[in-house]
Amino acid sequence: MKLTFEIREWLFTGVLAGIAFVSVSSMFAQTPQAATVQKDASSPEAHFDSAQTFQIASDLTRAAAEYRKGISVALERVGNLKVAKGEFTSALDLLRKAVATDPENTDGQIDLSIAYFRAGNYEGARTVLLPLVKSDPGSARGRNLMGKILFMQGDFEGASTELQAALSITPDFDVAYSLALAYLQLKKLPQVTPLVDEMKASMAKSPELYMLLGQAYRQTGYYDQAVSEFKTALALDAARPRLHNLLGTTYVALGGKQNYELARAEFQQELAKNPKDYSSHYYLGLIELEDGQYAKAEAALKTAHALAPDDPAAMLLLGRLYDQQKNWNAAIEVLRQVLARSSAQGASPVQLATTHEMLSKAYAGAGQIPESEKELAAANALKSQDASKSATSDPAVAIQPENSGKELRAMLMQGSPKAQPSDASEQKYVADISKLLGNAYNNLGVIDARAGSYKQAADEFKEAAKWDDSIPQLDRNRGLAAFRAQAYADAIPPLERLLKKSPSDSNLRESLGLSYYMTDKFKESAATLRPIVDTMSNNPGLLLSAGVAFVKSGDIPTGQRLFTRAFEVGKATPEIHLIIGQAYAEQSDNDEALAEFKQALELNPKLPDAHFYIGMVRFKRGEFDDAAKEFQQELEVNPQSVQAMYQLAYIRMQQHQAPEASSLLSEVIKQQPNNSDAHYQLGKALLEQGDAGGATRELETSVKLHPTDYAYFQLSHAYARTGREADSKQALEEFEKLKPKPKTPMGP
Repeated sequence: MKLTFEIREWLFTGVLAGIAFVSVSSMFAQTPQAATVQKDASSPEAHFDSAQTFQIASDLTRAAAEYRKGISVALERVGNLKVAKGEFTSALDLLRKAVATDPENTDGQIDLSIAYFRAGNYEGARTVLLPLVKSDPGSARGRNLMGKILFMQGDFEGASTELQAALSITPDFDVAYSLALAYLQLKKLPQVTPLVDEMKASMAKSPELYMLLGQAYRQTGYYDQAVSEFKTALALDAARPRLHNLLGTTYVALGGKQNYELARAEFQQELAKNPKDYSSHYYLGLIELEDGQYAKAEAALKTAHALAPDDPAAMLLLGRLYDQQKNWNAAIEVLRQVLARSSAQGASPVQLATTHEMLSKAYAGAGQIPESEKELAAANALKSQDASKSATSDPAVAIQPENSGKELRAMLMQGSPKAQPSDASEQKYVADISKLLGNAYNNLGVIDARAGSYKQAADEFKEAAKWDDSIPQLDRNRGLAAFRAQAYADAIPPLERLLKKSPSDSNLRESLGLSYYMTDKFKESAATLRPIVDTMSNNPGLLLSAGVAFVKSGDIPTGQRLFTRAFEVGKATPEIHLIIGQAYAEQSDNDEALAEFKQALELNPKLPDAHFYIGMVRFKRGEFDDAAKEFQQELEVNPQSVQAMYQLAYIRMQQHQAPEASSLLSEVIKQQPNNSDAHYQLGKALLEQGDAGGATRELETSVKLHPTDYAYFQLSHAYARTGREADSKQALEEFEKLKPKPKTPMGP
């Protein structure tokens, strides 16, 4: 037996009355961050200081606002650290919370957009950023980021417009560099030259600068300019990591035997410093393959594959190598691995078609003609998926060892080099800010709880525990808020810990016993309440719940004793009669149940659920007309009663009043979209009215949510009426599979 929301709200009033919410009175005495980090007006520490001042002065509205601002900024900063580490899932979660906590935190919105951008979700980044740019066109950060998003989406004109606007607001290397990239993509080299000259003039001459410029030229196809910039960078620092590799890949892009020789030398120099550079091994393998040096090519490509076993590029070249050597079995083995990895990684149809074609050739060479034809057919099917592109026969072009999207994204976001904090200082900062967040969430929860916003408070206390579970009063606050928010499963763990520390606290014992009861843990409820069974509060709801718990645990005498006491305390209370009526109904003592329900209505004619339960008793007896009247009366008292709507709709279906049933069921589904039975009944009603298409949609939804024999049976009829004979036959087969599982008499 469960209590309805309204009854619980009334009956449990007063439970836990002796427990108060406790805030942290001296928050920063416990947090070294306050002393170790210099504060500014927008820092989390400054907002938390202000919040505590307002809280002490009992200005709770302003205190709560400051706590939220501080929490938002703190979450934003921790989220940005996650972004820097590439931990995008947790970063996005933190930054979304930051923006939700304080919607006015525009920096947080931009940082959230950056996180989406860095994760490669450009549309997500644009969706977050667009309202801010529209409302504040003077935001240099916003216009700069919007330009980068449009760039990655291929709208280079739009990108250049946004980046020009950002540069006019705040001259900045990062913006100028991104604008240069956009101009290069648009082949506007004359506009690029003054930007590059300005960057060189405004910054110290460094290998990093020329390396960045070289990458911009290389990525956009200006290889001669890229070579010049990389050579300048090497002249400044020949030991700079990746520089020889970047120059080498540029020579490869230029093509030709002479450039390949230059590239080989660069890759060899890169590997002399960094023997585990995957890209250099890969391109050396490509060059040796082009030069017919098969042994050297195989060695380089196998080394590349060992360094990056999940990247199919090196293996695809190995497949081409074995193909040229007519080593068909080796080619088949390698290419099958390439196909498996490429498919799992979501390779394009062009890339997959190339692999299928090469595999087809290898099978043909090995005399396996059926397999060859199968692979060729797969290649042709993939080509037809992307008619604008044809699969290239050159695996060096089909799959590259670098992800150009990631490389461009990194180039757009790196800008001028910046010093990074040490791991130790970062860990200390996160530890300090975590304590601030824990205390701030706790104090904000106290403010919301005292205002009666228990659900919100419970969520805030839960967040406090995630950041700092050492706050002395946090369990008490969590248990109390969750209990009052009727989130009983969440209330149990903190209440259990509290009761272990204070086993004689009757308020805690009562609240924990009720929480167990409300989560169907009747044995635990009875065991918790047994020590105070004779001294429990005279709360009718508590006494009735305890009685049910004892009865369901097998101690019927104690349960009956508690029922008697509950009735004595609340005999003039309509809710008591309703609960006792429910207990009789569960035992199928319908006469006693009806008597109690009627007594409840005499005391309160508008008591929610009373007419519904009378209707259910009438329904079980087969008195459908009388049951329908009760359900209608329930809806007059409680128009949002889904259970009354559904039961009335069911009766109307039995009475062949399909239009009224359809109207009621549509409202049920509006409130409970995942109610499979409601979708089933609506499907039946629509089928009865001749709407086979609508019936099909509802019945398909029903079987998707919860497959049943009767739903598949009706779905087969709906399919048949819409001419879908094959689907109708399949639905009947599903019906036969599920047929041995009958529905209870109360079901459809």
